[in-house]
Amino acid sequence: SMALQLVARELTFQAWLKDALIQFKHHELPVILLKGAAFSDSLYTNSAPRIGSDIDLLFKKQDFETAQELLLETMEPILGAEQASTSYSASFEVQLKPKDSDMPMVEIHRQLKNPYIFNINAEAIWKASREHPKYSRELVRVLSAEDTLLHLAVHGFRDLNYWNHGLLDAHEVLSQWNPDPALLLEKAENWKATHVLYVLLINCKELMNSPVPDNLLDQLS
Repeated sequence: SMALQLVARELTFQAWLKDALIQFKHHELPVILLKGAAFSDSLYTNSAPRIGSDIDLLFKKQDFETAQELLLETMEPILGAEQASTSYSASFEVQLKPKDSDMPMVEIHRQLKNPYIFNINAEAIWKASREHPKYSRELVRVLSAEDTLLHLAVHGFRDLNYWNHGLLDAHEVLSQWNPDPALLLEKAENWKATHVLYVLLINCKELMNSPVPDNLLDQLS
């Protein structure tokens, strides 16, 4: 069935990630797991995993080339039409896949999102990040609750995918990770992302009945 195929794919992704994290550890490379990789075994349980289409990894700018070289030992770049024709996308993220397989597709980032649209302070993101609970290693990290919500908001801005898994992810972050409303507002202003965050949160509140404070929505609007 489709469900079993998806769970099998998730196990393939997890096995790949486990091996990759061992490699990064050998080279003392800190990494922030994003989206599905971040939420697996933290927001979602193994028995009901959050199925992702790829694995997203964020590295510090100075570590990006090293990480890419390591991964290219067993992987090859995917050059889509969009990336081949526009160098801005290729400059802050690279898509890879194993040389002998189509799975998993891995996207490595040197910046969280396109730096020309949002104002995202990389240093602040790393400082606020915390250890991923599954791996209990200082080098394997996830974004803070506030940065996770903002990342979901700016990511949804590109494809307006708020009604899909991004909305459910945001609902779970609001329900389980208790983001600080004042800090969230401050960060949204710094990121120049108050509008996209408002759209995400109003959808969460109206469609999912998520715990979003009314005064936060008022301030964002």
